[in-house]
Amino acid sequence: MTTDLVPYTNQQIDLIKRTIAVGSTDDELKLFISQCQRTGLDPFSKQIYFIKRGGKGTIQVSIDGLRLIAERTCQYAGSEVWWCADDGVWRDVWLEGKPPAAAKAVVKKVIAGQIIATTAVARFASYAGDNLWKKMPEVMIAKCAEALALRKAFPQETSGLYAAEEMDHADGGIAVRDIDTATGEIVREVPAAARSGEASRGELGRPDAPATPPSRRRPPPQSAVQDNPRPVTQEDRDAILARAKLLDDGQRARFAQVFKVEGIPPVTHPNLQTQHVLRLNAWLDDLADEAPFDDPTEEPLFDE
Repeated sequence: MTTDLVPYTNQQIDLIKRTIAVGSTDDELKLFISQCQRTGLDPFSKQIYFIKRGGKGTIQVSIDGLRLIAERTCQYAGSEVWWCADDGVWRDVWLEGKPPAAAKAVVKKVIAGQIIATTAVARFASYAGDNLWKKMPEVMIAKCAEALALRKAFPQETSGLYAAEEMDHADGGIAVRDIDTATGEIVREVPAAARSGEASRGELGRPDAPATPPSRRRPPPQSAVQDNPRPVTQEDRDAILARAKLLDDGQRARFAQVFKVEGIPPVTHPNLQTQHVLRLNAWLDDLADEAPFDDPTEEPLFDE
């Protein structure tokens, strides 16, 4: 993604804090502004949002924002969506009086003069929430499927960006635990009660449980880097540092392990590569979605 950084005046930043990033801390506001600049999305046009969930700030984008990011690559060749019922038969229009069982999105991308189709499927049961999900279920699940497909087709530009519709269920009985940032697929879900500490913490990180080894996450495919190679920018580094500051002590200790186990150089090191940035952002997404974890291990987050 080669968008020019959009400068924000102090007046605009104050307006964002009052009307868009309401309740954000200084670090959360800096992170939100950094993401707006990195993605080139306009918060005033509702292309990118700041949402407070469980006391932590999260950044979401609209489906139009994801389409805009894909369009700017000059490789986006459009998309189409299909729906199916429990019979598994795909339809190009949904006219049933009940919600579809799933939606399938096909995103087309031009690579070396050829159009390559990337497909993603979103099950209604995995995402359904309230409000608009009951009024227009086929539209909502279609947006989730399209967001999945856009991240799969354009991982370099959209890594870590999730549409608001994908997160609607996080406010209800389900909270996302693990999301594969390389594919955009939900890997595992846990009850919201467990996330808030009302249920047994179990795998979410009870104090007596060992830290989950960093190798449990799948690395981004090499094609994700080869399709859109670009140098790591200072904005990439600043965004990682800003997100890391929002972690608690236990999460920071686990994040520090990623550098050692996966052989990733420090964020400030000139040898940091695009695939490293993808991996680090994937881990930051993962850590942000789990319950706090007190780890007595004290390790430096980044080597100088």
